[in-house]
Amino acid sequence: MKSRIYLIRHGITEGNLKRWYYGALDLPLHEKGVDQLVALAKKKIYPPMNRGEFFTTGLLRTEQTLFLLYGDKPHQVIEELKEMDFGIFEGHTYEEIKDHSEFQKWIEDENFAFTEGESQKGFSSRVNAGFQKLLSLHQLQELKHRHNKEDTDSLMICHGGVIAHIMSKLFPETGKNFFQWIPEPGEGYVVDIIEGSPADFGNIGEKL
Repeated sequence: MKSRIYLIRHGITEGNLKRWYYGALDLPLHEKGVDQLVALAKKKIYPPMNRGEFFTTGLLRTEQTLFLLYGDKPHQVIEELKEMDFGIFEGHTYEEIKDHSEFQKWIEDENFAFTEGESQKGFSSRVNAGFQKLLSLHQLQELKHRHNKEDTDSLMICHGGVIAHIMSKLFPETGKNFFQWIPEPGEGYVVDIIEGSPADFGNIGEKL
């Protein structure tokens, strides 16, 4: 009986194309994002999800990604797994904010929050809580399937920084840093759950 959590990054947005710092901005998918997701789906990299539960962060880009990949599926929203809120720097590029004193302080101090945004430590705590919520819901699903010895699958559509934070915390032994864990839009990871805990991982499409 297999137990897996899929973490998939939403498709390409205008913010991705323009290399903005953004998380709270509720951007839709760009037409290039739609085309890319359709192309990836044709390659059959996504799990069939004949049974299992779906999750998003409630933001438009995650909702649209789920719909494009799986149709109008009932799903739950885990808001704690939204992307970092960059506050007053939302929608700006690195070149536009790199010399700003707040940005410099945010890089140096994990407890420093952007004006109208959040700190690195706050983001970390929020995402950790969100993943624990996802894991707990997955474990409840496991209990329902255990009697019939059925596989248990949970699929979460969220954000690049969120996925990178989760994976770097779960698998530090890989030696990969935060940025190395960030998947491309529409891609992500499958996490194997053994005895209720994350035990191994692979790239989306590798372990279908």
